[in-house]
Amino acid sequence: MQVTEEKTDYTYVLEAAVMAREQVTVPAGTFDAYHIHFEQKALIGPPFKASSRIWYAPELGVPVKRKRLRSTIEAGNPGFELVDYTPAGEA
Repeated sequence: MQVTEEKTDYTYVLEAAVMAREQVTVPAGTFDAYHIHFEQKALIGPPFKASSRIWYAPELGVPVKRKRLRSTIEAGNPGFELVDYTPAGEA
């Protein structure tokens, strides 16, 4: 999948590919997740390239883990893991 986003001062391309469907364990538990690899680069604007991986758990509808592999800038979060989860209606 390729997505191009245009803003007034930059344009970038995001490419994503599902690498596998696998079990991933984070502090909140073990989830069946899609392991997705992202590559992002600027076409117009400040030079920028980055790649990251996320593990998206369809049962929750959100990513449960993200790991930045590389980036030409140091802004942003290098990664995260879901630490707690309460199913809807159990709060």
